[in-house]
Amino acid sequence: MPRLMRKYAMSKIKWDVTKHKDLMLSGVMLVLMMLLQANSHAFAENSAFSKVQPPGEEIYQTLNEIGTGSLVAKTNQGYAGLVRLGNDISIAVNGMLVSANIQQKFQNNTPNWIEATYVFPLPSNSVVHQMKIRIGDRLIEGVIKEKQQARKLFVEAKRQGKQAGLLEQQRPNLFTTRVANIAPGETVAVDFSYLQELHYRDGEFSLRLPLTITPRYIPGRPVADVSALHGDAPAGMPAYQVVSVAGWSFPTDQVPDAHEITPFQVPQAANTGNSHHARIAIELSPGFELADVHSPYHGIGTQRQGGTYQITPKNNPVLMNRDFVISWKPVAQQQPVAAVFTESLSSDSENAQNTPAVSSEHLLMMLMPPMQATSDVVPPRELIIIVDTSGSMAGAAIQQAKQAVQMALDKLRPSDQFNLIEFNSSHRALFQQSQMADASSLSAARNFVNQLDASGGTEMYSALHAALSSPESESFLKQVVFITDGSVGNEAALLQLIGQSLNNSRLYTVGIGSAPNEFFMRKAAEFGKGTFSMIGSQQEVQQKMAQLFARIEKPVMTNLKVYAPGNDGEFFPANIPDLYQGEPLLVNARFNQWPAELRIEGEYNGQPWEQRLSLGQQVEAPGVATLWARKKVQSLEDEGISLGQRDTNKDQITQLGLDYSIVTRFTSFVAVAQQVVRPSAESLTSQPVPALMPHGSQQQAPAVGMPQTALGIEQKLMLGLLAMLFGLMLYRLQYRCNFSAIRYAFTRAQ
Repeated sequence: MPRLMRKYAMSKIKWDVTKHKDLMLSGVMLVLMMLLQANSHAFAENSAFSKVQPPGEEIYQTLNEIGTGSLVAKTNQGYAGLVRLGNDISIAVNGMLVSANIQQKFQNNTPNWIEATYVFPLPSNSVVHQMKIRIGDRLIEGVIKEKQQARKLFVEAKRQGKQAGLLEQQRPNLFTTRVANIAPGETVAVDFSYLQELHYRDGEFSLRLPLTITPRYIPGRPVADVSALHGDAPAGMPAYQVVSVAGWSFPTDQVPDAHEITPFQVPQAANTGNSHHARIAIELSPGFELADVHSPYHGIGTQRQGGTYQITPKNNPVLMNRDFVISWKPVAQQQPVAAVFTESLSSDSENAQNTPAVSSEHLLMMLMPPMQATSDVVPPRELIIIVDTSGSMAGAAIQQAKQAVQMALDKLRPSDQFNLIEFNSSHRALFQQSQMADASSLSAARNFVNQLDASGGTEMYSALHAALSSPESESFLKQVVFITDGSVGNEAALLQLIGQSLNNSRLYTVGIGSAPNEFFMRKAAEFGKGTFSMIGSQQEVQQKMAQLFARIEKPVMTNLKVYAPGNDGEFFPANIPDLYQGEPLLVNARFNQWPAELRIEGEYNGQPWEQRLSLGQQVEAPGVATLWARKKVQSLEDEGISLGQRDTNKDQITQLGLDYSIVTRFTSFVAVAQQVVRPSAESLTSQPVPALMPHGSQQQAPAVGMPQTALGIEQKLMLGLLAMLFGLMLYRLQYRCNFSAIRYAFTRAQ
């Protein structure tokens, strides 16, 4: 018996020590995982440069040692030179159509053979339809392929030592170029072209060219398996280095492609010369005389030659740290009323690389319905204002947002109800439920706004859910104004939430900052049956907010539909949204044969309204077919988002991409040279080309430290440390208890 009790006591010691060692180990592992996550969010400068790159690259100890014209990143050893980036952008505007060509020049300033990876923005309504790479005098045409097939071709060419280029889409406004086997000292250019429709509102046309992005917040838990992050990563490469090659974030359960939408970024101070500048030239042929043309954020010069206007920035090239925007107005009495642009495609068409199997006619129509201000009394409204106070809004953006909220409060009437919701890592409402807009509640609201500051994560979901799910009253028209930079990676989940929770409410978005996520702002307003506005400086706040509230008083045109009598055409958008004052009706259509006319029906100020548009006079415009294909892809993507199954229309989208030679989420351009240029003895270095941080941002760049809105990593580190400490305390306590019990058992045994 004593021997048995001693055996039990010893096994008890072993079991308890093992158990609490496991608990301590779990805590330690959690901390290590969080540190690893933080490392991947810190631009992985220690991994992307000191670990992924082989030795031999010149390292500088101070910025003063570096010559002009260089882009650098800070590493453990000092400052390392990066690939120099230059952009030449040529844009032609004809009526409502925009045709743009961008040449991205990658100059290898290192002594190594490199693969350059660059993630960059494009307009959210654009479609890329051509791509080629230039190497000296050689020109290599890109071909459209299914996305995974294009990747395989690129990876194989890279492995063989051939020069190759790959152009992919991550979001409708976010793309990636990869160029393999750039020799030391060599410059390789990627040329691609895109099309888009102009934005027209309140009698003014505008064109927005994004040049950088705001770092996206990535919600969710990091996935455990990172083996598939980068299909062409070297065998055996550690997980954190694989992520470094792709982006600063691990994929998460909410954003599986986080590593592909989180490019490294550097502050403007890291750009010591002429890298990351864009030379812009715009040829504007509006079809009417202009009363005004201006840019809100850049000085521009304009030269007129007949009916064409040549527009360039005064300081050309411009630094790629904010959106480039130009706007123009026609002279009085020349405001457009209707315009029809057409394009015919056949199996032998020269307008597209690949074309549908049957001939088809494509149309783009713009129509300005009557837009007299309604005389009806606007009913009382419940206005809920959601304002983003996350770390990505730090700097000029939060000041613009606070001013916009104050402007919105000025528009409230005593008969209105309102509430304010601010969000960062969590959300907070001013009132438990909406209050009447009296002096007391408005005073509390202004104090609330004055105290807002920007820090923390960007957890939009809970804030949107709180606003949209609050009870609706039949006595009040519920309107939600959402003020944010839109810098998140889980756009699809948010859009699905808006579509499912909207009920009779309307959602209006206000994009804030120098480089907002325009795709999310547009789409959120579309799913929310509202409208969107963009504010890029404090000087614009008053005008843009006044225009917004003038529009949302009441939709002017509702229940719209467009059809061609006796002709089965495909029209997009399939469900035409309500039109607000100053907005045109834009419709893309495809027919097997031309109809004689189009009919537009709807309700104008609550009364039936109809207009017939003869198609006898048409303007032939190359690109209309491509824009129709993009609209159909967008419609199929929206359907997948609404169903919560994004890939449900994958086959249809892929076929459209191949038929119309366009980049989609499932089709990419790839260009491969035939000649092997890199010697087999030379290794290849993967080097990301970082983007610049947006103008006015005070957020820490995800190149020299983790972004303030990156996955709430500080909280996770704290949880890991607490778990470890808790394990240690339990171990100490349990050890004491068990030792006393065991000593007693030994005493009894003896």
